[in-house]
Amino acid sequence: MDTPAVTGDRTRRQDRRRFFEIFIGIFSSLIGIWLAVPFLVAVIGAFARARKGLYSKVAPVDPLPLGQPVDIAYREMGPERSGGG
Repeated sequence: MDTPAVTGDRTRRQDRRRFFEIFIGIFSSLIGIWLAVPFLVAVIGAFARARKGLYSKVAPVDPLPLGQPVDIAYREMGPERSGGG
């Protein structure tokens, strides 16, 4: 039969074990979220950019000569620059 001291010791060990199980579970979840958020932003962002179609107007097509290479100065305008202010 278990004496009260042995039973109390087992209870303390179980409490400590349960605390570490919860602590490790929460900590692992936080690490998972920390790693998942940038990944999801990259995947969803790439999908959203692909749907929009990232074509920009560089120059009118009609005045360009057919079959000849042409140098065109082009400066890409990102969303932070195109707002005008």
